[in-house]
Amino acid sequence: MVRKMTVPPIQPPVIKTSSPIKNGTTDLTGIILELLCGIIKEHGGLIVAGYVCGFLSFSLVLFPALGIVAFVCGVILMTKGRIGHGIAIVIISVTCGSFGAIRSLAAILQFLG
Repeated sequence: MVRKMTVPPIQPPVIKTSSPIKNGTTDLTGIILELLCGIIKEHGGLIVAGYVCGFLSFSLVLFPALGIVAFVCGVILMTKGRIGHGIAIVIISVTCGSFGAIRSLAAILQFLG
C-alpha cells in the first residue's frame, strides 16, 4: 500500500516594521534616521566613526591621532567597496587634521609669545 503525502504550502513570514520609508510617511527626520541606522548596521559604525574622528581632528587636542584614525577608517571603507564614503572621510581627515595642526601651532605660539 502506497501512502500519498501532502506538503502544506509554505507561507512567507509577516514582517512588521515601523520604517518611515516602507510605511510611506514623508517625515524627513524619520527618513534620515532610517538611512543612518541602515548605514551603521551595515558597516558596524565604521562610517560614523570615520566622520566623527575626521571632524574632531580639527580640535586642539589629539588632532594627529584622530586624523590618523579617520584616515584608516576611510581606507578600510574604500577596500570594502564603500568608495564614496571612504574618499570623503580621507579628504575630511586630511583637511581637518591639517587645519587642526595649524590651529594648534598658532595657539601654542600665541601662548609662548
